[in-house]
Amino acid sequence: MLKKIKCAIILSTSLLSISALAHGEKIFGPHKGYIRMPGTFHTELVAQKDGSFLIYLLDLQNKNPSANNSSVVVQIKTENKTIQLECMVMDNYFHCPNSAVVKKGEVRILANRQGVKAGVAIYELPLQLKSADHDMSKMK
Repeated sequence: MLKKIKCAIILSTSLLSISALAHGEKIFGPHKGYIRMPGTFHTELVAQKDGSFLIYLLDLQNKNPSANNSSVVVQIKTENKTIQLECMVMDNYFHCPNSAVVKKGEVRILANRQGVKAGVAIYELPLQLKSADHDMSKMK
């Protein structure tokens, strides 16, 4: 019985840790961008003044950006169309030129970090930090 209780405590603690990490969406990332957690790593989207995007693939602690053995597919989706951006690998991030001026819609990133695939990271436009109220609506 004691063994089952210990196992339950360890499992609960692990799940709470993962849940807490997913809440990085409420603060800016290390490069002053917006964070999402589409899998076992984070994506950070940094919008540039020229309309382009920088995409960082970060570890679970929002550190150690890596583009080695990694890839991203970035799309801007609106009601009427989908625009796929051509992203270039830089030192430890991806640069995605963007000539489209989209004020409403979403940016979708499908990433693979160091050989590990993730789900789609979705960033609503206009870009903004997620609030506690927004996160609570998912739990209802």
